[in-house]
Amino acid sequence: MVVTLGEDQVKHVVEKLEGLRLELLKLRSMLLSEENSTPEELEEISRAREEIRKGESVDLKALLEEFGE
Repeated sequence: MVVTLGEDQVKHVVEKLEGLRLELLKLRSMLLSEENSTPEELEEISRAREEIRKGESVDLKALLEEFGE
């Protein structure tokens, strides 16, 4: 099966994937105990929280509904 996407469609998918990444980081930051995190994990959590504060997220439920999952 071959699927051809236009440039706008690829850009849209990339934006959705980035939003999903942010949602996963948000969930991870809620679940991980900062006391048991490595310095790298703490930095990643900090970056994710800053992105969330900036409003850089996507609604996971809406994303799943859009793609029929």
